[in-house]
Amino acid sequence: MNRNAVAALAATTFLVVGCSGAPEVQHVTVTETVEAPEAKAPEPEEPAQQADAAAAGETEHVEKQGGIPGAPLAYPGAGGPVPDNARPIRTLKSIGDSPVQNALFVTPSGNIGCMMNLADKPMFDCGVKSFMESEQFGIGELGTPRWMMEILGGYPREQTEPPLYDDSVWPPDSESAEVVQYGEVVNHGPYVCAVEETGVTCWDSESGKGAWLERGEVVFF
Repeated sequence: MNRNAVAALAATTFLVVGCSGAPEVQHVTVTETVEAPEAKAPEPEEPAQQADAAAAGETEHVEKQGGIPGAPLAYPGAGGPVPDNARPIRTLKSIGDSPVQNALFVTPSGNIGCMMNLADKPMFDCGVKSFMESEQFGIGELGTPRWMMEILGGYPREQTEPPLYDDSVWPPDSESAEVVQYGEVVNHGPYVCAVEETGVTCWDSESGKGAWLERGEVVFF
């Protein structure tokens, strides 16, 4: 706000009236108004500074969004807690008299299947059938392709016997492993899998370890 400083300057002027009379003195007061300098508004930021700030904000946003390096199509919440929209895997099977329940499912294409349990030595494995032909991860010590993915261990391995989600492992009248549809998210305890047409993202919600699986590639995280 501007404030006016008022300075009163008194000037005395002597006027002589007539030739013979005593000089008559008149006092004339002159008032002069002086304005105080206005306060300067802060200078606007330079364009370069604004650009830097915007870039910093954008970088922070990207970091918060997260994501799996090398797997841009992986489920957005991969590595985090069990999503609110997850549902339990419906097919649970035990081998013989074992109390351990194996949660089993396959994708609609049948190319990817997963088996998991919460035993003392837990299992969380997913097989990618196409790797049996492509030998994407090479041949193992047993002379067969590495096509079964150890989700918790973060590596591919051989699987010479049919996996538990294969019907041939169970009696003829046994229920088949459920088919999890595209767009669904399922879990067995802390283990989560999100099934999409582009691939399957599986992870342990406690450790954050997991893998993005698709027909031609696997990315562990």
